Amino acid sequence: GFTPCVGATPPPPPITHQILLDKALVLHLKNATLEKFMSTSDSLALTEEAHLLLKQIDCLDPAVPKTASEREQLRQALQIVANHSDYQMLGVCADTVAEGVQALKTYAEALGYTIDLNLEAIEGAVYIKFNSKSGSCYVKPYTGQHRGVLVSCQSDDASGLNEMYGHLPLDLFITISNE
Repeated sequence: GFTPCVGATPPPPPITHQILLDKALVLHLKNATLEKFMSTSDSLALTEEAHLLLKQIDCLDPAVPKTASEREQLRQALQIVANHSDYQMLGVCADTVAEGVQALKTYAEALGYTIDLNLEAIEGAVYIKFNSKSGSCYVKPYTGQHRGVLVSCQSDDASGLNEMYGHLPLDLFITISNE
C-alpha cells in the first residue's frame, strides 16, 4: 500500500470519466457549454437522448408540450440535434402567412440563422419552406390538416445526422407569459 510521508497529503482519488448530470441541469445548459465540458461519447449520448425525445412527436401524434419544463426540453433537444448536423431545412404549416412567418423567424433565430423574409401574401393556410444551406425560402397554399414546424436536420456526410422532426409547435420558441 501507499504510506504518505508525515504531513503529506495522500494522492487524489482516481478521476473517473463517467459524467452523470441531472437531466434538468443538462437541459438548461447551453450547447456551447455542453460541448466544452463533455467528451465526445457523452455528447453523442445526449444527442441520442434529444433525438429520441423529438422522435416521439410526429405528424400522427403531434404532442403539445403541456408545461414550461416540457417546452424547454423540446427547445433544448432541437438545438442539440441541430448542433450535430451541418444545416437544417424548416417547413412551416400554418393557418396564415403571418403565423407561419412568426414561427419561421423564431425557429430560425433559435437555430442561429438570421432571415429576411419578403413572402407574397396568400389567403388561408400556407406551407413555408426555408433551406438554411441555400438561403432560399418560399410560401405556397397548403390544404393539409397538419399545423406545426417540420425540422429536417441534414449532414453533408451520409453517416451524419439526417433526420426529420415534427410537426413541432408553431410557438415553441415564443415565450409564453406563464413560462
